[in-house]
Amino acid sequence: MQQLLLGHCLHLVVDNWERMIEELDFAANLVHISKAQLGMTQEHAVLAANDAFYRAFEKRDLEAMTAVWSQGTGSLCIHPGRNAIKGWEAISSSWAGIFRNTSYLEIETEIIRTEVNGNLAYVVLIETVLQVAGGRRAKAQSIATNVFECMAQNWYLVHHHGSPLLG
Repeated sequence: MQQLLLGHCLHLVVDNWERMIEELDFAANLVHISKAQLGMTQEHAVLAANDAFYRAFEKRDLEAMTAVWSQGTGSLCIHPGRNAIKGWEAISSSWAGIFRNTSYLEIETEIIRTEVNGNLAYVVLIETVLQVAGGRRAKAQSIATNVFECMAQNWYLVHHHGSPLLG
């Protein structure tokens, strides 16, 4: 009788143990899916902000550019072949000059890498820019890094660095 009772108890423990492991696996999978979905959502939001930057650039729209950039003094912009421009006021002036002196822009982008970590993210890409300025047509490629910071649940550009691709 003791053996039968011990066997029954052991069977209940094993059954409960297996159910508990299944429930833990299920919960772990739910957490994993939620984290993956959150990462995807944040990555999509960063890519949308990146697209908004290039739309503003291509349309030569300073108001749209202003909406994309952080207005802080810590913002930094490095146009291809140029020195670093610090702070939104100076960055805004640089974009206004580019837009004023350009009659047409067409931009294609090829995303190489996107990474989101907390409230910071970066996008590395190749920009192919067709520009008409002063009656001249020029096409150039640059490799660019755009760094975004999430503030008040929105992603803002805090750093743009474009380097010309030669060759």
